[in-house]
Amino acid sequence: MSHFLVKSFQWLLFLFLAAFLFFLAFKGVDLSNFWGEIVSAHYQWVFVSMIFAWFAFFFRAYRWKVLIESLGFKTSLWHAYHAVLIGYFSNFIFPRLGEVLRCAALNKFDKAPVDRLVGTVIVERLFDVLMMGVLTLGFIAVEFEAFRSFISRLALSFHRPDQSFLILVLLILLLIPVALVAVYFFFTRYYPRNRMHRRVMILVRGISNGLRSAWKLKRRGVFLWCTAGLWFCYFMMTYSLFSALDTTSGLTLSNAVFVLVIASFAFVIPAQGGIGSYHLVVSLGLTLFGITYADGLVYATLAHGSQFIYTLLLGGVSILMLFLWQKKSKVS
Repeated sequence: MSHFLVKSFQWLLFLFLAAFLFFLAFKGVDLSNFWGEIVSAHYQWVFVSMIFAWFAFFFRAYRWKVLIESLGFKTSLWHAYHAVLIGYFSNFIFPRLGEVLRCAALNKFDKAPVDRLVGTVIVERLFDVLMMGVLTLGFIAVEFEAFRSFISRLALSFHRPDQSFLILVLLILLLIPVALVAVYFFFTRYYPRNRMHRRVMILVRGISNGLRSAWKLKRRGVFLWCTAGLWFCYFMMTYSLFSALDTTSGLTLSNAVFVLVIASFAFVIPAQGGIGSYHLVVSLGLTLFGITYADGLVYATLAHGSQFIYTLLLGGVSILMLFLWQKKSKVS
């Protein structure tokens, strides 16, 4: 019961955070004008963005399949695809659980062990973080002044000068892995039979197996091409949607890179599906390019809302496919 209460409290906390950020994003916005902009959008470009979103799901599923097969397990592309969408669906409801639930879904399809699958997912995420770093550095090189202005605005929101804010961010990034290692060794030394320690060890073994699978990957070229294709689709989802609104149609390719980068960081905040955090960060970021906050919020809502609905629909279909697969397996 205590475990259930902790999970319920965590879910409610994340939900409250999403609601609070969503309220902040829309505070002071003229909703009648906002709704008028949403209605008058060019929805053919929203459809184009959704097409790129589907290809992004496909690339992620195929890349995951390549990693899984390097462990010696077989899975079909469509099983991996449905498991990925179940994970995305779950993240909109239970933040941070989607990656585990997609592994559990694939386990139901093909009986691959969840701990080994978790290791492959972590490898995937490491490559995604690497791509985020490359995109961030690329944007800084092309749009340094815009980046400096964005940091300045963030610094002002924390009432700190730019330099001390950057130092603070770097220290936090350095301390997080140090803290995780310290906690791991603490439980290993003083609580070797603790339930948490056993879970950590299972996770560590899964990560280790996943990293070895990436190192021994025979189809590295396919894996890297899928990674490039995945992030190209993310970029095109962002850029194509600029044309859906007259106010953002003049934005450039480098502007799209910036929006993609800050949107990726917005999803790090543990709010359901990036609700609120995405709207705030993207709207603030677009003001750097002469877009008003209100117009930026229209873009952010159109982008997030269309992907939210689309992902829930596709994820719902994938959950149904898993249910039918299990029913078929029991009959046979």
